[in-house]
Amino acid sequence: MANNNITSANAVLILSVPLFLPTPVQIQGFETDDVLDVEEITRIETRMGVDGFFVGGYIYAEKPIIYTLSPASPSCDWFDAWSDAEDAALIAAPAVGTITYTAIGKTYALANGFKTRGTPLPSAKKTLGPRKFRIVWGGILRSPVGLSG
Repeated sequence: MANNNITSANAVLILSVPLFLPTPVQIQGFETDDVLDVEEITRIETRMGVDGFFVGGYIYAEKPIIYTLSPASPSCDWFDAWSDAEDAALIAAPAVGTITYTAIGKTYALANGFKTRGTPLPSAKKTLGPRKFRIVWGGILRSPVGLSG
């Protein structure tokens, strides 16, 4: 029987920054309609010569993910601590982590991730707006739930 469950409600994101925040934490307090956005990547580059000769080659690709948190999320403090530590040390400190999609039985190991962008505070309109954090991962490996940490 096919699994027709595609909920994000039981997704689990765990991150750590070994240099500054080595204890893995579960990121919580995602925005109502937006947990994370996985950007498309280009893995193959192609070229067509003027004579019609078509070639392609594998290229290494960054793997960006944008995480969207409620302005009241306690995990915003964790992202801020990461930024504060990098600012104080004047270095870029990579993160590691996992995303588990229980609904579809997949865990993704995240390796060598740098937080390249983020909102330093929520926007203020009628209500406070979400905070977004973009992490560019060097590697994302997929495995069934239970086979990765």
